[in-house]
Amino acid sequence: MHACFRHTVILLALIAAGTAQLSKSDLDQKSEKIQVLLRAGKYDEAEPLVRECIRQMPEEIYCLGQMEMVLNGQSKFRQADELRDGIRKLWEEDYKANWIAKGSPVGESSWARVVGFSKEYAVFGAEYFIPRLFEGSAKDPSALIAYYKVIAFPKTGNGPSRIFQLDKSAIEKNYFLEEFSDKAISLAKMYGNQIPDIRAVVADTIAYLDGKKEKEAEFRRQTYTTSGPKR
Repeated sequence: MHACFRHTVILLALIAAGTAQLSKSDLDQKSEKIQVLLRAGKYDEAEPLVRECIRQMPEEIYCLGQMEMVLNGQSKFRQADELRDGIRKLWEEDYKANWIAKGSPVGESSWARVVGFSKEYAVFGAEYFIPRLFEGSAKDPSALIAYYKVIAFPKTGNGPSRIFQLDKSAIEKNYFLEEFSDKAISLAKMYGNQIPDIRAVVADTIAYLDGKKEKEAEFRRQTYTTSGPKR
């Protein structure tokens, strides 16, 4: 499963959905430049390039997601949330059926909505179009369902990325922010019974990465395989 996460890392810095529809063109070059600007926190410089891409492809989630990251980076949260709702509606109408027909690929199951920065990482927060089962069986009420994923890319480009999920099982009251590695799951933060805003989750991830918040617990991966989460 972790290999699937690594696959999403390649796509997450831009937008996971819709990449196959973009040709190797000027639009690709603009998107790559936008990625560099977003990872540097240069939202004002990225904005005109994103708007130009949207003018060329107004219903391309790849570009619309970049615009949402720009708006969140500029603290234009109301506009960002309105765009988020529009992206979800567009996906339901124009992308969902094809995604299901292709076997619901993980690499196209989410889009990046916000980027923030810790001391050592550029931190991208993405939302799943449909909450994703990633630990356990679909028939098991204790199976873990992910709502957001957060990936921290090293600013230096060296070393592995770090992967977090906001998850919850059907039998649990609370949402959990957890870091996933090959061997362990570390509980970074427990929330209440209302799904937190993705911006708050990214901020909490940054605080955790910077050592301002300690891990609350750690579990071996096999703890989650058959009998559900043991927090």
